[in-house]
Amino acid sequence: MLGAGGLGGKDGEEGGEAPLGAVVPGNGQNRFGQPLRVLGGDGLQKLAEGSGHGIPVTISTDPRHSQVENVATALRSGAFSTWPEALGLAALRDPEAVREFAGIARREYLAVGIRTALHPQIDLATEPRWARQSATFGADAALTIDYLRTYLEGFQGEELGPDSVACVTKHFPGGGPQKDSEDPRFPYGREQVYPGGRFDLHLEPFLAAVEAGTAAIMPYYGMPVGLVYRGREIEEVGFGYNKQIITGVLRDEIGYGGVVVTDWQLVSDVHRRPARPRTQRAGAGSPPRRIAHAPADGRPVRATQRLRPGALLPRRQPRVQ
Repeated sequence: MLGAGGLGGKDGEEGGEAPLGAVVPGNGQNRFGQPLRVLGGDGLQKLAEGSGHGIPVTISTDPRHSQVENVATALRSGAFSTWPEALGLAALRDPEAVREFAGIARREYLAVGIRTALHPQIDLATEPRWARQSATFGADAALTIDYLRTYLEGFQGEELGPDSVACVTKHFPGGGPQKDSEDPRFPYGREQVYPGGRFDLHLEPFLAAVEAGTAAIMPYYGMPVGLVYRGREIEEVGFGYNKQIITGVLRDEIGYGGVVVTDWQLVSDVHRRPARPRTQRAGAGSPPRRIAHAPADGRPVRATQRLRPGALLPRRQPRVQ
């Protein structure tokens, strides 16, 4: 059950027991992946035990130790410790600093009940204009592998156990080579290309991740274009749906037998039509149209405004996963 009040008792007050399984958003949190505070001790797990299948609930999170907020991609640190993003850590050229970060972040996650990290992001940033490269370790495969190993050790330990945070390593088979630097979260940016046929280079960090025991792998939204691998033409189907990539490469060739986690709202969210730029105007002679404004908290609002021909369309920021 989602509630809008505080932790038990009156709105805005903290403390006390809430009904079994009650979950409320924390102060200032929104619906784009920020953690929900779980009430009533182990109430959420008890609620899960009473369901038809009794499957335990695992709370996961995108990176949340940044100095800036990137909606649905990385979160400002808030009460957590603040660190550089992955590209900043990579610039230190010190894998032990990455291990230190991962160990501290692991303890912070465990303290609030987060048991799964939707990271590291080990895409090779070979397209320097790509907007998501700040969450990568850069374009160098060897350095990325060095950082990946200490990252996984810091979060998971030598093996998964009660004191581990499970890592979902992403985005298989490498989300860096985006055509024209666009991102496949949006339909116009779905193509991934491999100039010089360097698909194998982007696979190298994932081979290392499997060897190092990552708890899960996340494929990307992207669609390979003109890709030939081991003499086989790869179907131009999004990686999350691509049997040649997930079954053929990840499962059969690499031998990965662990969990595969799809990216955020793989079926629905990717297909939303992106907003038109602010500078694009309603065409002269076109009929007035109704538009909807999405407030910051994400609540749906009925369209109320009519546009006249030539009027500026409102600016809307597309979300990036």
